[in-house]
Amino acid sequence: MLSELLLPLLLVSFDENHTIPGLLADVVVTIDDRGVPKISGESRADVVRVQGWMHARDRLFQMDGLRRVSSARLEGLAGPQARGEDDRFRKFRMLDAADEIFAALPEDQRLLLMAYADGVNAGAKAHPKTLEHTILQINFEPWKPRDSICVLHTMWAALSIERRMELVRGVISNLGPELFDFLARGRSHWDAPIETFADEPLRFPTIPSADVVNLREDLERSQTRGLVQPVMAMLGSNNWAVSKERSATGYAIMANDPHLPLSAPGYWYRADLHWPGINAMGASQPGLPGATVGGTDHLSWGLTNTGGNFMDYAEIKIRRDDEGWWFDTFGPKERLRGVPLEGETLVGLRSSLGPLVEVMNQEEDDAVVRFAVWTALRPESANLTQFDLLDAKNVDEGVAVTSAWFGPSQNVVMADASGRIGWTISGFIPKRLGFDGSTPVPWSADCRWDWGSQAPRPSLVDPESGVLFTANNRVAGWEYAPAIGENWDPGYRASRIRDLLDQKPAHDEQSLLDIALDTRVEMMDAWHQRFTEAIQSLDGGDAGRARNLSKDWNGTAAADSRSYVMVQAFREVVEDALLSPLVAPVAEAMEVYKNKFPAREEAVEAILRTRPLHLLPLPHDTWETFLSDCAEKSIQVLIQKGGPNALAKRWGEKNRPGVAHPIANQLPPLFDGLVRLPDPPQSGSMDAVKVIRPGFGASLRMVISPSNHESAIFHMPGGQSGDPRADQYRKGHNAWIKGKPTPMQSGPAVRTIRLTPAS
Repeated sequence: MLSELLLPLLLVSFDENHTIPGLLADVVVTIDDRGVPKISGESRADVVRVQGWMHARDRLFQMDGLRRVSSARLEGLAGPQARGEDDRFRKFRMLDAADEIFAALPEDQRLLLMAYADGVNAGAKAHPKTLEHTILQINFEPWKPRDSICVLHTMWAALSIERRMELVRGVISNLGPELFDFLARGRSHWDAPIETFADEPLRFPTIPSADVVNLREDLERSQTRGLVQPVMAMLGSNNWAVSKERSATGYAIMANDPHLPLSAPGYWYRADLHWPGINAMGASQPGLPGATVGGTDHLSWGLTNTGGNFMDYAEIKIRRDDEGWWFDTFGPKERLRGVPLEGETLVGLRSSLGPLVEVMNQEEDDAVVRFAVWTALRPESANLTQFDLLDAKNVDEGVAVTSAWFGPSQNVVMADASGRIGWTISGFIPKRLGFDGSTPVPWSADCRWDWGSQAPRPSLVDPESGVLFTANNRVAGWEYAPAIGENWDPGYRASRIRDLLDQKPAHDEQSLLDIALDTRVEMMDAWHQRFTEAIQSLDGGDAGRARNLSKDWNGTAAADSRSYVMVQAFREVVEDALLSPLVAPVAEAMEVYKNKFPAREEAVEAILRTRPLHLLPLPHDTWETFLSDCAEKSIQVLIQKGGPNALAKRWGEKNRPGVAHPIANQLPPLFDGLVRLPDPPQSGSMDAVKVIRPGFGASLRMVISPSNHESAIFHMPGGQSGDPRADQYRKGHNAWIKGKPTPMQSGPAVRTIRLTPAS
């Protein structure tokens, strides 16, 4: 078996010639020792064809998986174990939507995807069957242009927490308006919006009154636990930029570290792309052409997820006659099309609103159902206009392109060659009529989306401060909340980035990378104080050891910290003990959606700051005894999970990145060294600027000025190749682990590939 794995490496050719159907002229690819290709051609279409060829060469199995996730075809690749994942997507009918979106794209975007598909298929034919396809005994099916839309949909779904959050909020709304506002609205005293909105008054949660909930009268409710999902399970990304006035180099500089699930190979594929008038470098998504993040000689850009609320569940009454199911909610009768999913009577049917995803109640000839109205599923709200950022000459043009790019909604921060910076958000922004989109509601002619227009889009160019930053936080004013939603990060990372930018009058590439590696977590200071106070009254050897070991606190999520482990465990126990009783009356309804309630840190902070008696869970008489009990329970949890020495374990031992190939668990331990990447303890947390937890973290770190590509920095987990047998599978990973600045530009060529038109 070992010789079979090594043989392909021994037979590698350092200079290759291949043909691609549809290629108009020769394209030359030079590849450096890290596997980063520089693709040079005479036209955009030719370079895109060859980018598809290179994606297939290095990431074919990954691409195959990405197109199958959203289109509910993963079981055909990974077997029955993937059936549950397919079931999650099947009702959204995303493959049908991908076909419709591709057909409706502007001609230049359709031709782009067709050229890319030509390259993928030529690359798949030119190279041996991948190791993964061989192990799984699956053949690669030819790439279709719409498969790139499926890849886009997979990322869209991963970034769209509204698929579940609106349903959860709908359940929480049954607790009444006071508890709903307290638990479900995005309020934080850590808010750090874009400077245009920075002077707006902060908004804080209002403690619900004792008339709404009084835990002192309900022991059973007080003791409810296990209904809350920890805050640290939420997603995140960071980006920031400094103008030439705030730059030590005299150039505008942009930094970005998108946070995604970690695996090997990583989500991104690096490439330098060159055709007349364009010199671009950055990171692409295998399965899609172009550079998702990166820069040209004129503009650099980076992304963070807005968490925007661009999906609603429309409740509609439908009726049945001899010809099938229909509704006339908006005037003319509309008949549902398609067929239900296997085992369902209605779920899976489609309408102009979107797919039918839930039946609220059903009689013989009428039913109340929910349709998923989602920008990802409609041709008028999905496109690939982001590719045009490669042509943008300045931030004004970049903002214009971003405003027309309808994909997953992102905060796009840009810097241009003249030294200016700008920001706006991408994605179609629905204009809602008669409701705010926070919960599922019955739709009518007066309560719906207005597809003829969009809600206002916030943007800022040339900020007076000379800096911009976003970190999944509230970035815009409160007037934008009804359109964008309130799925915001509390603002810990954003406020820390703001403060770090303010600490220096001028920044360069290294100082901006240093911000990405910062592990200070100021909000945890209050939790540490609560924990140390709470354990003072505890007796026993474990409590004594906790008191002694927690003295190493320095306010950072340091890999060698013991106290951070205990304080984080205490925080999670307290959040669960305070919030689970509040949502207890709707626990059964939440279970229908297989969800826990995402803890709102600000709600917990509001309770602990004011300590209202009616929210103190029984049987405790004082808040001090409650917190001491939580401290004792957190110590017990750590010992139960980690053994008798658990309190001595350091944060980094719990915080290893765990980067491995998706098939790692299907291989014998003998192959761990082949498919699993180095996994040392890491500093950082989900609340630090340096976001990291097992299986999740910075999918890349990038710092780039369009005026100074030579100083641009880039590193990512894993390497360029998806083949565990290749050196480029892991090359560069240690730089990411250590936060080492490595060049973003491709280096000297160690291999040259010439692609020529097929005769």
